[in-house]
Amino acid sequence: MTELRTIKGFVPTIHMDGFCFASNLDTGEGVFVPKSVAKLMNITPQSVHEFIVVPNNHHNADQTQWKALGPATGASADVGDEQWARVIRADGSISHETDVADAKRTRGAIGALVFTAHQSDNSISVVLING
Repeated sequence: MTELRTIKGFVPTIHMDGFCFASNLDTGEGVFVPKSVAKLMNITPQSVHEFIVVPNNHHNADQTQWKALGPATGASADVGDEQWARVIRADGSISHETDVADAKRTRGAIGALVFTAHQSDNSISVVLING
């Protein structure tokens, strides 16, 4: 089963392609932050953020142990009311952003993370649903 955690990390720089890396403030472990997550969270260089992460299954996982899926519950972002999901597959991999209804119908899914952006208080909540 996929292990989900919340990690508070420092982002020193952002790659010119939009992705970035963070360093866990407690352990120093690396966190890969995909471009879509960095954009969603309005990440800027020299900033600290809280991420929902899963173990990184990339071939460089020995150097970057975690992959950010999105902001931790309550993290803010400049977005309007909307929902999206990321499917958690049985092999532990995580999908790209998808529609919530599609996530619930995905074959081989063991669950999904459903993100909701709330315009009223400029926050994002995350719920884990079982497949």
